[in-house]
Amino acid sequence: MDSIFITTDPVLFWSQWAIMGSMIVGMIASRAVPWFARRARRRALLRSPGMGQGSTEGATARLYGRARANAMLTAPCSGRRVMGYRAVLEAKYDARWENLIDEIAVQQFAVEAEGCDEVQVHPGSAPQLGGPTETRETDLDALLADPNIRRLLARHGVADHTLVSARRLRWRERRLEPGDRVRVIGVVRQQGRSHAYREAPAQPALWGGPGDSVGVQIQAG
Repeated sequence: MDSIFITTDPVLFWSQWAIMGSMIVGMIASRAVPWFARRARRRALLRSPGMGQGSTEGATARLYGRARANAMLTAPCSGRRVMGYRAVLEAKYDARWENLIDEIAVQQFAVEAEGCDEVQVHPGSAPQLGGPTETRETDLDALLADPNIRRLLARHGVADHTLVSARRLRWRERRLEPGDRVRVIGVVRQQGRSHAYREAPAQPALWGGPGDSVGVQIQAG
């Protein structure tokens, strides 16, 4: 069988090798360009003012950017799909408001800083969530007609009859949603390797404090 590389025409011979060379260069570039871009974004992240000593394991760092969801939750009062929430349910007895439920939950999410690589945020067991709060005040019948509220009450063991004497009820909900501009404060832990110059720097992540006893601080909005 004749080989396409066996030819007596020097022009055809070198054009075949040029085509092969361009294909090889294209294959290398398709892998190398994304790698160099990722390394540049990660190095930019470690140099960013918000990270401060972000390249140091165990250092406290601040990060500013936009939140991106890894997984979603259902906010218990509004029923909206969110990455995190803090829900507070209160009852008014005479002239005072009494706190019945204070629940907070935040899923692991990512923060995308402009021009930098993203950082994974692990909220820990006691995250702090700040930002705009939605508040609604209503009567008992309207509150109990909401299936989201009934599930919240059941989860915390609050029976309907304990609310009969309440004059008014209200809920307050703070949410972390995809695309929110956030400020996150947490402890740096490295993910991945950075043993050689040719490797991309280790990916930093923000966690709660030692043993996850202190959660990250998240300011949304």
